[in-house]
Amino acid sequence: MAHGLIHGDDPGDDPGDDPPGDPIRPDSGGEPADDTATEPEPTVWAFLDVGTETACALATEGYATCWGWDGHGEVSTVPTTHFQDVAVGRDHVCGLGDDGAVTCWGSSEYGADTPPAGSYADIVSGGYFSCAVTSANDVTCWGSDETGQLHPPEGPITGLTTSFKAVCGLNIDGIASCWGAESYGKTEPPEEVFLTVELTEFTGCGLRASDGGVTCWGSEEYVPNAPTSTGYTSLSCGVENCCALGTAGAMTCWGSDTNSQVSSAPSSGVW
Repeated sequence: MAHGLIHGDDPGDDPGDDPPGDPIRPDSGGEPADDTATEPEPTVWAFLDVGTETACALATEGYATCWGWDGHGEVSTVPTTHFQDVAVGRDHVCGLGDDGAVTCWGSSEYGADTPPAGSYADIVSGGYFSCAVTSANDVTCWGSDETGQLHPPEGPITGLTTSFKAVCGLNIDGIASCWGAESYGKTEPPEEVFLTVELTEFTGCGLRASDGGVTCWGSEEYVPNAPTSTGYTSLSCGVENCCALGTAGAMTCWGSDTNSQVSSAPSSGVW
């Protein structure tokens, strides 16, 4: 802050009237200016989910902020509810409240914004549908049922992941179960034990529990060159490509490279 005299820059003014370094606001009744409250504390984000054209994040206080496509109020009608999780679909968003209740907003097409009552522990969204998991790992889905994505298998399922029209999850033994769109064979996983599974629009991939290696199924034409090395700890997939992190933090990516998703991935560093 540049310091000066309230009465002007005439050096003949008595500097003792308004001492430099202790500025006085003319309308403050003679109180010193408060320079400690000029900027609010920055928001700290705790969780992020990205959909097709909309993204949402949860602050550490649990309040959601969304940005991107707002054609159905995905951004402008975010509830003020305190959420513990948020899931973004094609044109709807769902949040999981602290009490386990699900609240959805955005498009009402297919009933995607009308979740069933109940208490849930996890939530995911696909294109025009969403699924939630109870604390007993029972799965309930709502919205579009165009390809049977609202009909999960019987029995407890956890670790859900979605593509636009399909869902995969793991049973209590780590065996993958998938349902919904059967195109490219992505809903036909091998009977292996996985730590986690992910879906692209053309394949499914799982992180093996035995050695941390990656097994993929479905169309290798669209998502080729899955790594043969082992020791991965994390896996994430997009529409046509996937990336995995190794135990030392090194990153490996594979699949479509039409927009340099693979070739421009960092080749060094610890993540």
